[in-house]
Amino acid sequence: MVLLWHLLWPFGSRSDLSKTLRHLLDIMFWDPARRVVCWKERAAPVHATPRRTAVPRTTTPSVLTTIAAVLAFAGTVLAQPAITVDVENPVLLPGERTSITLLAGYGGSDYAIAGVNTDLVTSVGSEGWSVARGLPPMSGPGTSPGTASPTGYDMILAGQLNFPEPTLYADPTNPIGFWRATYTAPMDPAAPFDVDLSTMTRRYDVYIDRDSSRSESRLDELAEGSATIRVIPAPASALALVGGLLVRARRR
Repeated sequence: MVLLWHLLWPFGSRSDLSKTLRHLLDIMFWDPARRVVCWKERAAPVHATPRRTAVPRTTTPSVLTTIAAVLAFAGTVLAQPAITVDVENPVLLPGERTSITLLAGYGGSDYAIAGVNTDLVTSVGSEGWSVARGLPPMSGPGTSPGTASPTGYDMILAGQLNFPEPTLYADPTNPIGFWRATYTAPMDPAAPFDVDLSTMTRRYDVYIDRDSSRSESRLDELAEGSATIRVIPAPASALALVGGLLVRARRR
């Protein structure tokens, strides 16, 4: 042991050497039968708490089927030719106004909208409507913002050209706005009411390819647009009405 001490002395201080010796004594022992120093067999480490094997989470086939069905349905909706009726402000007080925009969308492998001929049908006819106009690039020669009628706006014509030869390409924006107008709520509505909007289309064509001027109809696949504007009396008007009724009741 003294020899071992002297051999290990150059490798550290006394405290370090003491730790080293204790470690050696832990892993060595003297075998009196063979009169040799032997190494102790080290047992495999035992964990206080058994390690848990991670179990991968699995998704049941029914959940996967549902997700796939939802994604397929969403893809079908997005791929369907459709007209969108976009209302900037769907709730109006008396005298307030809002902008209504019609947009045309296409799906599948089509390139762009070619032409639209539709009516905007409203539950108030053309009363309260103004500033009807086509939107570029769908408002070129031969188009029309339609005519005000008792049912809304008739014969809205919109379209754009696609001539690859002189490099005149149609705008492939999807959906693309083609008509806009303003609706103003009446100043003295007696009660809340809805302005129902819907389209009734008789022509809906698309360009099938960027490098071709040929168009095809998608009218059979078209989803018509619809929306609602809610008009409500002003709170001040309602309070004034209640106040008037109370005054009348007191006079009686």
